[in-house]
Order: sequence, then C-alpha cells, then structure tokens
Amino acid sequence: MDQYHDRHFETTDLVKRYLSGPSFARTDFKSRQVAVQAEMSEFSTFLARFGGANTYFEYSRHSLDIQEVASLGGRCVGFIGGDQMFFVPSLLPTWGQQVPEEFFSSLVAGVAGTLTRLRVEVPDWARKVEFVEEPSLKEQRQELDKQVKAIEARKADLERMKRTLVGEGSILVEDVAFVLEAVFGLQTDSVDRFKEDLRVLDASGATLMLCEVKGVSRGVKREHINQADNHRERAALASSVPTLLIVNTSKSACDLIEKDQGIDPEQVRHAVRLNILILRTLDLVYLARLCAAGRISQRDVRDLFFGEAGWLKADTEGWSIPPKWY
Repeated sequence: MDQYHDRHFETTDLVKRYLSGPSFARTDFKSRQVAVQAEMSEFSTFLARFGGANTYFEYSRHSLDIQEVASLGGRCVGFIGGDQMFFVPSLLPTWGQQVPEEFFSSLVAGVAGTLTRLRVEVPDWARKVEFVEEPSLKEQRQELDKQVKAIEARKADLERMKRTLVGEGSILVEDVAFVLEAVFGLQTDSVDRFKEDLRVLDASGATLMLCEVKGVSRGVKREHINQADNHRERAALASSVPTLLIVNTSKSACDLIEKDQGIDPEQVRHAVRLNILILRTLDLVYLARLCAAGRISQRDVRDLFFGEAGWLKADTEGWSIPPKWY
C-alpha cells in the first residue's frame, strides 16, 4: 500500500524502493484483489493458494528486462526483473501448523522451476550454428577483457601506493619499495627482511642510497633521523651517501587534514646537518601523483632524492624544499 488517506508510504520498505524507477510505475488497486492469474505455470500452485495483489505495474517493454509472473485483469501484478529478482503478489496467510511449509515449499518450487526453465544451457552441438557476427563479437570481447584487466591492474597499483598512508612494518617497506621502483624507476633491495631499511642500487648492485622506512603514530622525531644516520654508519657507508627517511606519520589519521601535519623546523635542520632527506608517505604519494600527471619527471625526482637534504614536501599543487638555513 502506497497511500492511505493523506499518509504516503512509497519508500517505507526495501521492496517499494526496488519497485520505483524510470520507465516503471506502480499503482494501488482500490482494494486487495485475489483473482490473480499465473502467467508462468510454475507459480500456479502458489498463486492459487496464496495469490493476492494490492498493486499493479506499468513499464516500458523496450527499456526494461521484465518477464511477467502474474496478472489481474490484463495488468501485471508480479514479475521477474533481470532474471534475478522475483516479485510475487502474495496474501499474508493465516498461519497454521501446515501453512508455513506449504507456503514456502510452493513458493520455492515456483522460483526454482522458473530458473531451471529460463537458464537452459545451449549444448555444444547447437553452438556450431554460428551467426556471421559472432567471430567479431568474440574478438571485441577479448579486446575489452584485455582493457578491463589493464584497468584493474592499474587501479591495484594506485591502491597499493595509497596503502603507504596507513601501513607500518614490513608491509610498509614493501609498498614504499614498490613506489620507488614502479613510479620513479629506482632499483631497490631490502637490507634485511622484516627490517626498516632499503637500499637503492645501481646496475652493478652497488649501493647508491640508503632508505629508512617507518610508520609512527605522530610526527617525525629527532630519534628517527638519528636512527637513519646510525643505519648508514652501520652499513659502512660514508656520511656523503644520500639517505632517505620515509615516515608514515599519523598512521591512524581519520582524514587528510589530520594526516597532513608538518615537520618541526628543528628536525628539518637536524636532517640537513646529517645529509638526510625526509619524506612523509603523504609527500611520496603526492610526488607519485605529480609524476603520473607529467608535472615532474622521474629524473627530476631522482635528482631531488640524491642531491637534497631536509624535507621534500609535496601536495596537489607541486613540491618544495626549504632552504638550507630553514
């Protein structure tokens, strides 16, 4: 029932919401009708016993995939939508000891029987009768499948880059390595599995740069910078060897505003003194975004990584590095 006196009930339940849309209308009868006729024989038993309709439906036969299940006076009162959703007009029965079993068994029999009839598989011998356009359709389908796979693969790559904004531990290290390799063309190698170190290598396998990766609850601290310097020393690398400190700051942030917290100027100055370049993972993702948009090249990013110290800040507009005296 959609309306009673001046009260309206068009959207009060899920069924009514499904039964609303373009090229489709439903109208209440003046009263409940029980002379429901089965348009599909599988529902004859159910409708004869429990059929009853408050509403009839009118729809565009050209734009909607609808098969009528039941009618009343030439009007559609039940149907199947898209071979998936069954709308069956039913009275609310008076429940007795046998009624539930009879109600549901006859309803399920109608649905199952209809699906069996509608979803008949074409046997292999019948498929040999091929229409002229079928080879072309098959080629188009294969090409579209390739495109979809490529799109899904690219979406997965982008999601993995964004995962650096929430990760920690070895997963964060792996995701950062993926960004460095896939976006910026750097060759990386983990110093020790389950540790927070990465090396950036040249073609011969020699270390070009050390990368320390961390996930923290707040911001970049002096101890994080010192750890990166200590790891460089422990790896027997000179202080002149470029070192990245990539930190997933505010790893439990609820939005980008909370995530986008700056780095204390004193920590930036300390990083400059130790020849360490700091990036938040937010900066890393924004750099990847700028690179994908053609607003900065791989070569320019690598030059920044290898030649700068302090804080490499990035956002939707671009990137910047504070002066050495910052």
